[in-house]
Amino acid sequence: PPLISGYTKGHHIAAGTVQKISCISSGGNPLATITWYKNDKKIPSVTKITDRSVSAEVTILTNVTDNEAVYKCEAANSATEIPLFETVTLSVFFPPDHVRIRKEPEDLRAGTTATLTCDASSSNPPAQMTWWKDGIPISEGITNSSKPGLHRGTFSSMQLKVNITPEMDGLVYTCQAMNLALQRSVHDAVTMNVLYKPVFNELPEKEVTGVEGDSLLVAPQATGRPHTISYTWTKDKAPLSPGPHLTIEGPLLNFTRLNRSDSGVYSCEAVNSEGSTSVSLTISVQYPATVVAVSEKVVVGESDVAQLWCRVEGNPLSGVHVTWKR
Repeated sequence: PPLISGYTKGHHIAAGTVQKISCISSGGNPLATITWYKNDKKIPSVTKITDRSVSAEVTILTNVTDNEAVYKCEAANSATEIPLFETVTLSVFFPPDHVRIRKEPEDLRAGTTATLTCDASSSNPPAQMTWWKDGIPISEGITNSSKPGLHRGTFSSMQLKVNITPEMDGLVYTCQAMNLALQRSVHDAVTMNVLYKPVFNELPEKEVTGVEGDSLLVAPQATGRPHTISYTWTKDKAPLSPGPHLTIEGPLLNFTRLNRSDSGVYSCEAVNSEGSTSVSLTISVQYPATVVAVSEKVVVGESDVAQLWCRVEGNPLSGVHVTWKR
């Protein structure tokens, strides 16, 4: 039979490289005609003839279809009833062409569990799969699986179970499939859009103090998804409406001129399609102390006890703010 040279059985070729295989047939009268086949399909070759032998060489720009492909060299002349042949099977390494991330469920809601699945296209050898969260590798909660892939490669898949929280909104999860033998990788990424009811940023202070006649701005901020959030204000549990010196714009209360009557407990409720959240704060308006009433003329006998009183209003107000003079 003819002899094939140029490729060693079991040697791995990287897809995209050039591989030359030669077939030589010696002797015979007349000299044999050599024909090359790839998986039984005739392919072109370059023939060289000497006095006693003939050779034919094929030049292969290897690709994924060459993995486990059978190349057959067939030699025959007019005296040959059945052509003589020799075969060689190539082993070609190729990286995954792409990866795709799937979410289940598609809509991510805070308080639920979701599964992220990353599927890699066929690779030889099998791709090594890795999850990243905002650039940090993940090692827990991962399940790997594989199955036979195209061109005698391997389909690889990786699942990641995650408990959805509002803090995950906007995080980027990336899946990488790496063919270690070729040092070639592909990526896919998904941004986590988490649906959650409004959450107020922590207030810098629960009690706000202002001075009568001054302005005051109160603006608690809430975040949520969907981002469309409506706000409702109450004061001492009663609905709050705008006034001559009060503007209400969503979460913003703008007092242009504080009055002592503005003191009270204010609550802001934020609502979106996922639910509602409230936050409360106390506004204390300071104003000067004034005497609003005093005891009238008191008549008592000598050595009797006289009781005098006065009523004072102000904020702040304590015993040190009131003195009696004769």
